[in-house]
Parts: sequence; structure tokens; C-alpha cells
Amino acid sequence: MSAPGFPVWCWRPGGAAAAAAARRAGEAWSAAGGPPIETMPISQGDVVFVGYAADLDAARGGPRLYLAADFLGAALARATVPGADDRAVHDRLARTPWGALTLLTGRRAPATTDAVAATVGGLLEHWPELQPLAYVDFSQDEVSLDEVIALHLGGLLAMWVDRAGPSLQSSLAAAVQSLRSADAEERRDRTVTRLAELAATDPHLLHRDELTDRGRLASLIGESDPDEQDAMAAGDTAAAMTLLRRADRYF
Repeated sequence: MSAPGFPVWCWRPGGAAAAAAARRAGEAWSAAGGPPIETMPISQGDVVFVGYAADLDAARGGPRLYLAADFLGAALARATVPGADDRAVHDRLARTPWGALTLLTGRRAPATTDAVAATVGGLLEHWPELQPLAYVDFSQDEVSLDEVIALHLGGLLAMWVDRAGPSLQSSLAAAVQSLRSADAEERRDRTVTRLAELAATDPHLLHRDELTDRGRLASLIGESDPDEQDAMAAGDTAAAMTLLRRADRYF
């Protein structure tokens, strides 16, 4: 199997110039009739940098995919189809190996059910190309694709996989299927359970008793906006912790 290609804008050490190049590429790519992304294949011995903090050796070969956040943000901002902007961008990105990784590692905004489904779908489609690569994520140590996915999609798996499958791929597919088929009551109940688990293990929260009470948590979810509810139901740990910390200040 040939090595997957990564965009030329990420084959350079991170910095202001690299981020600007990524943003320009995202704007051009999402414009109507925009050009395809020029790519370069990864070579033996290269790694994929998905965490800026780990990129301590600028001479080391490998694409800097932590710039994906700049690319993705610009692409979403430039998308022009009303009501379908995000989904169209996510679906198009998921068709390539580097795009699937961009969706996984480059998201800054809260997750949505559609975005998570596109991410998982792209990862599963391109798993054979992505799995053999080495990644560096927020440390100097190389990690596997499974470890990168566990970091970014751990909340989804924790919420929607009751029994682990024979592989991470099967667990991801099952999680998305369960999320998509769940009704509003199940989404709320699983979100309550996830919030309670996070609150119980966070030593920085001052009101853990209140924030592990299922009735209080259900009320907090009901008071949050629909996008926040969707993000928490999709396993977005950052969105869940934002709600918990906000509530903790007012108890």
C-alpha cells in the first residue's frame, strides 16, 4: 500500500508563517471550485505531529498536522452554503486520510453528532493507510493511531460503548450507531452519567456532591443551549467540563 499524502502546507515547522499558509489553504479549498490540496507522501521514518508541544526538533521529517486547526477553522469560516456549511466541509474532508486526521485533531469548536460521525467514518475508511504511521501528540514520545483516537474520541467511546468490541474500529462504529439511534431521553441520561463521572474525578471542582447529583445535572443540561447539549451527547469532554466548571462557580 502506498504511503498517504499530507498537504504541502503542513510539511514545515509550526509558526506564524505556517499557520498563515494553512489558513490560506483552508480558505481556497472551501471556496466554490477551489483547487484540490497538493500533497506529499509521508516517508519511512517520518512521523505525523499532531501536538505542537511535541515538535521540539524542527529538523525532524514529518507533516505538522497540528496546523489542521488553522486550516479547518478557515475552511469552515469560508464555507458559503447556508445551513450545510459545516457538514459539507466535514464530509469532504473525510474522503482523504489526511482529512480524516484533520477532523480528529484539528477541531476547536464543540463537537456535533454530524461532525463526530464524519470523523469516525473517515477514520474507518482510511484506517489501513493511517494505522501504520507513527504520531507524536503532546509529548516527545511516538504513539499509535489508537492512542491518538483515544485522546480525542475517548468521551464518545466512554458514553456510547457499553461493551468493548473486538477492535477499536468496531467500537467506534458501534458508538456512532448508538449515538445516532438514541432518542432525546437516552442522550440526556448518558450525558448525565458522563457528567457525574467527570465531576467525581475532578479534584478542582468545589461542589462535587452537587455536581454528581443526577437531578441537578439533568436540570443543568436542560438549561444549556442545543449546540452544547449536542456536543456533550457526542462525547465532547471539553464541552462537558465547561458546563461543570460554570455550574461550580454558582453553587
